[in-house]
Amino acid sequence: MNKHTRTCIFLGTMTLAVVSLLRGGTELPINPRLLKYTWPAQWVAHAAGPYRDFGVFHFRKAFDLGRVPKSFVIHVSADNRYRLFVNGASVSIGPARSDLDHYRFETVDIAPQLKPGRNVLAAVVWNFGIYAPMAQHTYRTGFVLQGDGEAEQVVNTDGNSGWKSILDPAYEPIPMTHDIIPYFYVVGPGERIDATRYPWGWEQSEFDDSQWAPVALIGDAQPMELFQWNMTRWLMTPRPIPPMEETLERLDRVIRSSGVNADSSFLHGGAAFTVPANTRAVVLVDRGHLTNAYPELVISGGKGAQITLTYAESLRDAQGRKGNRNETEGKTIRGNFDVFLLDGSRRTFRTLFWRTFRYLQFDIETQGAPVTLEDFRAYFSAYPVDRKATFESPDAELAKILEIGWRTHRLCQNETYFDTPQYEQLAYAGDGRLEALITLTNMWDDRIVRNHIEQFWYSARPEGLIQDRYPSREPQYIPSYGLDWVRTLHDYYMYRDDPEFLRKFLPVSRSILDWYARRLDGKHLLHRLSWTDEQYDGPQDFAENGPEARNQLEFILALQDAQELESALGSAAVAERYGSLVPLLKEAAVKAFWLPDKGLLARNRDRKDFDQHSNVLGVLSEVIPPAYWKSAVQYTTEHFSELPRVEQEKSGFFFYYFRHEAMEKAGLGDNFLKVLDPWRRQMDAGFTTWGESDVLELRSDSHDWSSAPNVQVFTLLCGIRPAAPGYRKVVIRPHLNGLPWVRAKVPHPQGEINLNLKAIGGGIKAEVTLPETVSGWFEWQDQRVPLRGGRQEVEF
Repeated sequence: MNKHTRTCIFLGTMTLAVVSLLRGGTELPINPRLLKYTWPAQWVAHAAGPYRDFGVFHFRKAFDLGRVPKSFVIHVSADNRYRLFVNGASVSIGPARSDLDHYRFETVDIAPQLKPGRNVLAAVVWNFGIYAPMAQHTYRTGFVLQGDGEAEQVVNTDGNSGWKSILDPAYEPIPMTHDIIPYFYVVGPGERIDATRYPWGWEQSEFDDSQWAPVALIGDAQPMELFQWNMTRWLMTPRPIPPMEETLERLDRVIRSSGVNADSSFLHGGAAFTVPANTRAVVLVDRGHLTNAYPELVISGGKGAQITLTYAESLRDAQGRKGNRNETEGKTIRGNFDVFLLDGSRRTFRTLFWRTFRYLQFDIETQGAPVTLEDFRAYFSAYPVDRKATFESPDAELAKILEIGWRTHRLCQNETYFDTPQYEQLAYAGDGRLEALITLTNMWDDRIVRNHIEQFWYSARPEGLIQDRYPSREPQYIPSYGLDWVRTLHDYYMYRDDPEFLRKFLPVSRSILDWYARRLDGKHLLHRLSWTDEQYDGPQDFAENGPEARNQLEFILALQDAQELESALGSAAVAERYGSLVPLLKEAAVKAFWLPDKGLLARNRDRKDFDQHSNVLGVLSEVIPPAYWKSAVQYTTEHFSELPRVEQEKSGFFFYYFRHEAMEKAGLGDNFLKVLDPWRRQMDAGFTTWGESDVLELRSDSHDWSSAPNVQVFTLLCGIRPAAPGYRKVVIRPHLNGLPWVRAKVPHPQGEINLNLKAIGGGIKAEVTLPETVSGWFEWQDQRVPLRGGRQEVEF
């Protein structure tokens, strides 16, 4: 079929389908033909390349309108990434990260930016080549823009459309090598931008692009559902999440300066400052807390000068220690950086992608002319949220813990969940389970949870496992993270009534659990498997890998969740098989690991030592006899320093969520506030987000797996949990932890749950409001009373 024929067929069927991008909210139209057939638009590129190496490109298209339509819907994507402007206004950035088999495109209504007469679409497209972030799947440099309906076909990228392009010679990558950042760092390069070579004003409608070259065709744009031979490799799918927030924010203060007199008013949009000619000046500033933001610097003059912006979570002393994050005396900055080379004119510099920083340093070197720094501003970027959950109590310290935890979650909730925005920007299935629970507990919007689940479904291997981080160009496998993904399916099953969404994932869930089942020996014990940051030579089930008890117990917990999913949504036979396997695994675990004289589970079958992980999971899976639950949790918490060193290094924030759940199960829920000392220590040390682990000297100061309190003040302290799939029933089982009162509100698919609790002597008084269609029960100690929809009071 030739191009002309394909276009005619497409234009013959223009009925719109509506693809909901916000369940229960905003809907954007997508022509159904675009989801089933080859697009009339084609992928294009700059004819002279480069095609797979580093390059920054600009694309432009002018078109005329007699009048401005009510809507003008387009679909756009690029490899690696793009930002699209309409008549100089930024309207879209993307594509949302995924893989080549599910390559995202954005849908945008650009009618508000259009005007009668001449209009210009302009896009910057960049390919970071070998320096691209690890989370960025890439095939080659490309750009595609497709109009949704017949009127919008005028803007399609194709050979006769009038789209033009140039390679921008102003950009060079700055690789972040190990001597610059001595950690695992995979978020992309710094940018060196030479103002003398930059095509200033290229995105504005009046810019002269007469010397630009026509775009070169790469090949067809094709939806993923078509599943046919495609030379361009990208299989297109709609973006399932909203555009990221971009909000102006200001930095707090200038810490110190040399070679120039700079004060904090510069950061607030006030007084500019000038660096004289032939001067080296340094200005160190503090945002006040960690942020993700596009830096934007406005300068004038300074021909031949160079300005370097360096970003860091924390400053370091002469020994390389971070120490208290608020203390700056005697400390210096070390981190990723960008370089701007000035041409003497008034310019605004902005990086292509945002940066993570609390501290930022300007290193300014002038030549024969002074330079004036007129303004510096930043545009915060993260997943947009309409937070519905609230929690109040008289405990100001707890409020601060929750504030820091929510900031951590915001910085790690982007186009995917992140482990750390500063160093990796990778979504991990293990981290993601807790991140999804934070989202489901605090927000109405579940799109990022659904996206998280789907991304790991895409990563499934025929051998049975999913990747532990995805999207990622470099595969990595932590087997237990597959179990965490299975359990995330069950969490979503409890919080949302969405069986059709979940049902499609059951075959991969079965594959993961079958992978584990194949590694059982004749005694129903798992081989040792590597876990998280334990590094071993040899295959995942190599005989010397470990630990054993934890693997067995995590397998049991995942099987129990999967059994419930299969019973409700899948195969009764599979559910029965899981149900029959669980008691055999429990019995094997007791025989291999249980130490009745200590009342604890051993870490491995050699029974030489024990750990917090195995005993916490032993309580949650009910492998440990109920009479020992309390003592097992208490011992491995209170005597943590006596545990094997390997245990102390690998416990911490990631696992504390499960520790707290075991405490509640063992009847120790009123000890929750007592075990928050790791968060208090980091708070006292000036952390503004929670660190990667329960120590003060660490790589990452921002790790979302450390934000367990932002779930558990609602689920454990207030005790609000789903008691039936889809949150159709609610259980409220509070643990006031000595607080005289608390007030909370949490989102629910049918509305919201409001709870006011007040301690009365040794009892409690509660005011509970449930959505009208929801029922449940309230538990206090050994007593239970039913709850109905609407407002009610309960007293014990």
